[in-house]
Amino acid sequence: MTKRSEHSRPMKVISVNVGLPKDILIRDMPVATGIFKKPVTGTVRVKTLNLDGDRQADLLR
Repeated sequence: MTKRSEHSRPMKVISVNVGLPKDILIRDMPVATGIFKKPVTGTVRVKTLNLDGDRQADLLR
């Protein structure tokens, strides 16, 4: 077991944010990005590669 110091506190999740990829224009070229996330309320299912309602845009880098 990990020993906690007397000054440390347990971590707390404040917000879970998810979003789907969105195309934006950069120098007049469409680029897919997953940066636009929104907070969700309630529970979110954790899957093998992501969370429900969340996707990664650039899977090659």
